[in-house]
Amino acid sequence: MQQINDSSKRLIQQLQPKVSGFSHSFQLTGKNNDEVVCGGKIKQINDMNLLSDEENADIIYVTIDDVIGELLILIPGELWRNLNVKKDDLILAEGILHSLRKECTFQSKAGVDIVIARRDEPMRVLVKKVERLDA
Repeated sequence: MQQINDSSKRLIQQLQPKVSGFSHSFQLTGKNNDEVVCGGKIKQINDMNLLSDEENADIIYVTIDDVIGELLILIPGELWRNLNVKKDDLILAEGILHSLRKECTFQSKAGVDIVIARRDEPMRVLVKKVERLDA
């Protein structure tokens, strides 16, 4: 079992009164369109504007670490540009859970389609509001 160091304990204590859950619980019990508040330390930032020439690509993919695990949050570019944060900063985000639906269709020898829903797609948070937290 992983030991939690003092800085991790402080982060959990700082986040716990402000969030509605942690990454692991969102993945296990979360459902599409659940309203959530999450938080954590920014681990990775991917600005889709830099990777695409499409006008509607103004989404920033941010991976946060809440000590329990990691969570991908999708932040509209306008919110991101007003946030003024960088890697390792602590943020709090409010939004809805979303997971892409995937189905695999197989055909039996009798010609019958068998549709199986895949449940391996992780939950993401589509952010409506985000703020920086002081460490």
